[in-house]
Order: sequence, then C-alpha cells, then structure tokens
Amino acid sequence: MKRNGFATMIVLIIGFACMTTAIFALETIVVQSSLVGNRHDNIQAELTLEKEIMDLIYNSEDLLDQIKEAVCEPGNPNLMKINIPFETEEMDGEGGEIIFGYCDEERLIYNMSISGNRNGVLDHITATGHIFNPIIDHCNDGLVCMEGKSLEEWDAVSVLVEDMKLSFNSDLVPSDFFLASNFLENHVIIKAKSSGYRNIELVRENSSTRYKFWNGRIVLFKRFDGFNRDLVRIEKDSSSLISGSVTGVIYLENGDIIMSDDVIFNGVIILGNGRLLKEGCADSYVNGKVIMNSHHMPDDGIVIKYHAELVRLMSRFLPGFISPTIDSIR
Repeated sequence: MKRNGFATMIVLIIGFACMTTAIFALETIVVQSSLVGNRHDNIQAELTLEKEIMDLIYNSEDLLDQIKEAVCEPGNPNLMKINIPFETEEMDGEGGEIIFGYCDEERLIYNMSISGNRNGVLDHITATGHIFNPIIDHCNDGLVCMEGKSLEEWDAVSVLVEDMKLSFNSDLVPSDFFLASNFLENHVIIKAKSSGYRNIELVRENSSTRYKFWNGRIVLFKRFDGFNRDLVRIEKDSSSLISGSVTGVIYLENGDIIMSDDVIFNGVIILGNGRLLKEGCADSYVNGKVIMNSHHMPDDGIVIKYHAELVRLMSRFLPGFISPTIDSIR
C-alpha cells in the first residue's frame, strides 16, 4: 500500500509539472502570436501612413492649396497650423496636422504628423521638409544664378522660370499692389521713394504713360514680345531725401534691370534672360531673392540679402515657388 501511494504521488507530481509546462507553453504561444500580430499590424500601419504622407505632400492639390493659403498670409509662421483629415481602407481614426517654422538658414520648413488605428494598434509617423521649390530655395544669400551650377540644375531653373511665365495668374495679385502686366512698352522707369506714392512711367518711342501707386507695392510681369528686349530702370525720386524703395515682384522674360544710386527693392526679382545692372556711386539693395536664368552676375554695387519674410509673402504671385519636399520620415 505504501508503495502504491508513493507511486500515485509521483504520478500526480509529474502530471502537475507537465500540466504547468503545457499551460506555460500555451500561454507563451498565445502571447507570441499576439506580439507577432501586433508587430505585423504596426508594420502595416507604418507603411500605410508613410504612403499616405507621400501622397499628401506630392499629390494632394487640396493640401497644397491649404499650405499656400497658410504660408502666404501675414503673421508668424511658427503660429500656423493645418489640420489634415484623411481616410484609408486599412485604418480607422486617421488624422494629422502640419506646423510651420524656419530652419537655421531661415528657410521655411514644415513638420507633418499623422496617425491612425489598425486592429486596435495606434501608430503615428512624422515627416519634415522644406516648403519652397529646392531649385530656388538653395541660394547664395538670396541670389540664384547659373554660375557654378550643373546642367541638370540649369535645366531645372529654366523650366521653373518658363512655367512661371505660362502659369502667372494676375487675379492673385491683391488690390493694394499696382499690377503692370504684358504692356506694349519696352522701357519702364520706376521712381522709388521712402514713403507715399511712387511713380511708374511706361515709355514707347516718343510717348509715355505715367501712373502712381501707393506705398510702393508693385507686381511687374512682362513677357517677351518677340521683337524688343525690355528695360526696367529703378531710380530714386528727386523728392526723396533718403533711400527710395519699392516692394513686390519683377519678372522679365527677356530684358535687363538697372538700379540707380541708393534705391532698395524689397521682394523677388526674376530674370529669364537678362542682367541686373548698377548705375551711380551709392550701393543699391535687393532684400528678398534674385533669380537669374543666366551666367551673368549682378553688377558690383548691388547688395543682395535673403529675406525670408519677403520671399514668403511674395510667393503668392509666383507659380512653382511653393512646392513642398520631404527631407525625412520617421
């Protein structure tokens, strides 16, 4: 009897140990299966969100319009934010936002974060990048020209400048800017002053037409007429006691700009095929950006300084300027 009782105890102990081992193994399998499933959902969620970010940045016209509207508004970009609703078949609860700011080089950047839920697994992903077209965003203190550029970069600038000509929409120019677009005259004289009304004169042979515009805000956009190159001359008005200035955008498809003495242009100058010339002894200044689709360098005495805020505000008039890119996704 004692032997039978001892055997029974051994059997019970072994059975309990086997059952415990089996339960532990089963629990391990269940946990591992759950972890594998969650990891699979996590990977799929990351891939889905990454694809969604690529599609939003590069293919969504609606988001691009929202970015343009936000970027071109006066105010501090660091306070700007866009909420992003989107839908995918693989996830639930999708949503995200974009915030804006400036990098160390004072170029406009964004930080985009989106999230979603897949089979109970919540995941999010973040992308960062620059707002402006990289062809014009990288500049030498405000100057973009072909000097030192590769043929590929030259072609890219040429395409961008050509697209600006074809896509320019004068309806986007606010009413507080004087618009001079595709006039017949080939010679333009802009009288710069420190404040108040400025004068612009359109000269054709022996006749001329004069206009006044308030606070020096102007968008001058001139395509080549196929016959004569254009010439724009910016000079200080004789009534101005200090440096004269104008603000806005000048685009010449084929022509030159002369800056005379101590005048200041605040904004963006684009020359498809032309030169930026200097006249007089005093320095002239461009605060913003100059894009020259040629190997010509601006004349000595023209000081160009990149100005992030002016470039941001003037980009509303310039097709192709706002073209976000992705630098990193994590």
